[in-house]
Amino acid sequence: MTNPAGNIPPWPDLIAEMGLLRRRVHEVNDIHPFTIPHFAATQNQIVAAERRLGDALDPQHRDFLSYANGWPEFYLGSTLLSTEQLGQGQTWEELNQTLDAFCSSLGDPSVIPPRNQIYPITYPEEGSSIFAIWKDGPVTDGGHPVLWLPWRDSEPYDNFFEFFRVTYQEYEAELEHG
Repeated sequence: MTNPAGNIPPWPDLIAEMGLLRRRVHEVNDIHPFTIPHFAATQNQIVAAERRLGDALDPQHRDFLSYANGWPEFYLGSTLLSTEQLGQGQTWEELNQTLDAFCSSLGDPSVIPPRNQIYPITYPEEGSSIFAIWKDGPVTDGGHPVLWLPWRDSEPYDNFFEFFRVTYQEYEAELEHG
């Protein structure tokens, strides 16, 4: 799974590849449920989510949503949020309460971007990992960094595509090690 530098990721192909890989992983190890993404978000749904957030979505995340409007139990028990979940509802409120508590508990707040510069893109069905986009972070290949919170001594992914690619690699490794 590669993305030539500077090009928009070919999301339909990447989503299909991920779906096939997820099915193979589930067949070998049924710990991870086999799930598929929701149908593409409409432009109206994307614009409504951006209005609720008060900002434009990250370009790569926005493009992804136009092909897959969220994905249940996508990675590490976390669901990729749909446009309907971004900026509203109980899940959104819980995510933001968790992020607020995490950010306020840091002894050194400079270890992560300011809270108003990140928005969550996953909801943990199990565990406590939240992936969030640093909307004011440096742009790499048209996308902003994706953070894994709590930080866990991990470096941010360069962008949403990189987050997707590394997730794919993790599932491939799991398949290889059965």
